[in-house]
Amino acid sequence: MLSHTGRDRRWITPPIHSLMILCVRFTALLPQDIHSNILTEALDRIQTIKSTSDFQFWVGETNWPTGGAKYGDAVPSTENAATYWKESVCPMRHWGVNIFIFSAFDEEWKPAEKDNSVEKHWGVFRDDGKPKYDLSC
Repeated sequence: MLSHTGRDRRWITPPIHSLMILCVRFTALLPQDIHSNILTEALDRIQTIKSTSDFQFWVGETNWPTGGAKYGDAVPSTENAATYWKESVCPMRHWGVNIFIFSAFDEEWKPAEKDNSVEKHWGVFRDDGKPKYDLSC
């Protein structure tokens, strides 16, 4: 955990050997095109605070839904999920960031949340095990 000492904003950092963040742009109601800048800024900030890049950086949950209702300006679709994969997941992989993808398969049994059914549609694979879109980087 990072914390600051108050008004002077000096950061106190205990020894950090690995750090995990969540990166779910869709539910943050943020446009698809800003995701990689936020991750770059987060990683740069942590490296600056620690004065090193010698630690494991993990993205604990990321993806884009392929179905369900629109959420603010965020639109679930296979095309948008494929774009998110190419423009966000692939750069993270190339940077050497460890990633947990949410999720492998759709979860049809999940209930709709706040009148939105996207929670069921985060899988990158169809029921037959084939990818919904190109997962190569």
